[in-house]
Amino acid sequence: MMTAATWMSPLAIGEAPISTAKNLTADQFRKVFAVAFRRELVRAFFAEVWAQGGEQTIAEVVRKVVPADDYAKALRVWYARSRGEHIPGPAVVAEVRRVFPGLHLDLHHPMLAWLEKRDLDERTIRRYKATMPDYWRTLGVALSAMPTSELQPSLWLVEELRLDKLGYLDALMLFAAERRSSRATPSRRTALNRVLWLLPVLYPDDPLWMHCAAGTDRVRLTYLMALIDHSMGLDGEDSPAGEFQFGDRFSRMFKQHWDLEQRRGRLPQACRTERSRRHFFAQLWRYGIERERG
Repeated sequence: MMTAATWMSPLAIGEAPISTAKNLTADQFRKVFAVAFRRELVRAFFAEVWAQGGEQTIAEVVRKVVPADDYAKALRVWYARSRGEHIPGPAVVAEVRRVFPGLHLDLHHPMLAWLEKRDLDERTIRRYKATMPDYWRTLGVALSAMPTSELQPSLWLVEELRLDKLGYLDALMLFAAERRSSRATPSRRTALNRVLWLLPVLYPDDPLWMHCAAGTDRVRLTYLMALIDHSMGLDGEDSPAGEFQFGDRFSRMFKQHWDLEQRRGRLPQACRTERSRRHFFAQLWRYGIERERG
């Protein structure tokens, strides 16, 4: 299992291995984690760009996005972004979307800011929640009223909380906010941890990792998910991983992609809506706990 002591390792694709966590102070660890997390976000952003436009290098993307006179300076800035030094601002992202209009990854989603800093104060979390749309806050109320016994990966939970209306980051923030609330008893936290840990299996098509379907990109997916696990406190004593086969989470996500393609091969119009796709993925998500318990 990848833990906080091992994620800063040769899994940093394309980079020299970073010193392990045990050699860092707490402040150094937070800074290095933030850089690593931002770098993976930019990589996911470019993976989606390349999937849409077939571009192979950052330089080719920048050449399409910026005027020729600004190319050399812009290229230096983009390479700095790819190293995780900072995330492209909204105006820059909007310009990239103008050239590649099919992009879906929201680099400025409040949950990403939460993940980068991990231990945010309650005031900041309330401010982030206030930026979410009304229907998200309505679902938060419904989740708060839900009995702990019903908080387990299932098609029923997907339908009850209308998770087909939420992307992965929306859903992650929904369950993370509930876990931070005063209502989160130890048993409720345990149930929420299970949902949070298995949530990627319900969202294998999320732009954070949907383009990591084969080859070495699968290692990048493993690395990014380990960073998210650490930020969510899912890689320590509270981790549900001990209840499952750790690698099974990743193999299930790839199986989701494969099964969907096979189904569309037989029925070309199948699972074309967000609701039908999420329900299709929930069929496997539902068994996430049941199979291991059985």
